[in-house]
Amino acid sequence: MTTKRALIKELAQRMECTDVAAKKFLNSYIELITEKLSEGEGVSIHYFGKLVPHYQTERPGRNLRTCLLYTSPSPRD
Repeated sequence: MTTKRALIKELAQRMECTDVAAKKFLNSYIELITEKLSEGEGVSIHYFGKLVPHYQTERPGRNLRTCLLYTSPSPRD
């Protein structure tokens, strides 16, 4: 698995720019995708794939120690 630091180094070499410029580009790119996903929009990158927000609903659960039933809330609440 490649780390973010290794991606920045590789990106700087391919773009023929400094590590600082590559880091700024990568951080902006990640921030933009994160904003779009948090707004509920999907992001489609040609030849890479689609990033689509997934919303989980409430679901029933059980405490295994006490056997009490409860409702697990949605992570968005």
